[in-house]
Amino acid sequence: MSLEPTTLLTLPEVAKDHLMEYLNYIDIARLRKTCHVFRNYLIAKLPNANIDYIQVSQKENSMELNFKTELEEDLQDLLKIEYKKAGNGCSINANFEQEDMRTVKRDRRNYLDVFCDDFSMLLKHQKSISDELSFIALNDPEKRTEFWDTIRKVLEDTEATTGTKLLLEKRSLTLQNVMAPDVFSILNYFNPNCIEEIQFKGEFRGAQPLYGIVDLPHWNHLTDVTLHGFDIGNIAQNISHLEWFSADVRVLTAEDVLQIKNMMLRSGQLKMCKLYGYSNQNESFQQSLGPIFTEEEFQEGIQEQTWKFNSPIPGNVLEVKCVGPTIVFEMT
Repeated sequence: MSLEPTTLLTLPEVAKDHLMEYLNYIDIARLRKTCHVFRNYLIAKLPNANIDYIQVSQKENSMELNFKTELEEDLQDLLKIEYKKAGNGCSINANFEQEDMRTVKRDRRNYLDVFCDDFSMLLKHQKSISDELSFIALNDPEKRTEFWDTIRKVLEDTEATTGTKLLLEKRSLTLQNVMAPDVFSILNYFNPNCIEEIQFKGEFRGAQPLYGIVDLPHWNHLTDVTLHGFDIGNIAQNISHLEWFSADVRVLTAEDVLQIKNMMLRSGQLKMCKLYGYSNQNESFQQSLGPIFTEEEFQEGIQEQTWKFNSPIPGNVLEVKCVGPTIVFEMT
């Protein structure tokens, strides 16, 4: 009596499901290409294949997906995929573990359509909490709009096909060259109970109002916030639960400075607060902080003024520094 040889295809469903737990996303992407049986199986099962760090970058006539993994507390390059316009279609180039970039596929479709399909598949396999997702757009307004529209489309379509609300469970989110409406639309897809850190970079033409962000459920779960080119308003009232805060401000009054100083001295929770871009500093700032501890030249024509305050918490000292249109509060 002859027995049929056991292959991966003939394994019981339970055994296949168990094996999938040991595959990373790259393994799964390769397995999808072997045959239609496995492709259909993976579409139906969507095994978890989290990647520690995912970066999506817009380039001129191309998009890049960059995967990194954490190894001995450092991020190591795992895979970079480039979707590039080529003639009437596109080329897909890959760089695996810092090898030379090589073309792995050519497609007759628009490079953005191919990227959207692959990125959507990637998101469907991100089923547990992982570290960081980063989106980096070009600075050009027209191209930047195209990028954020593309990202929104992928997130919207993926949420619709999976039926999963709050699709993304990431501890950290980075958005570069983003406008305020894009911030709110992208944040809606992130689970507020998971996210701990945000880094948003807007335009340098002045601080955009981002006031509504403090009303989102995400805000109270955050510990580290960096908002270059954005102003949240009512700073002292909205940042006491954070450990790190850095942002641009439109207006900063002596009363604001005093409130932040007193809040940091009392709570000890917030370790660093950096505020940029205000243009209304005057003598009332100095009067609210009291006698200057030290004053020295930071660079030609610009003085660095420092104040120090003992905290009621033993061993803690609050240092406040003013350098031009920047003020830094740091608990040491």
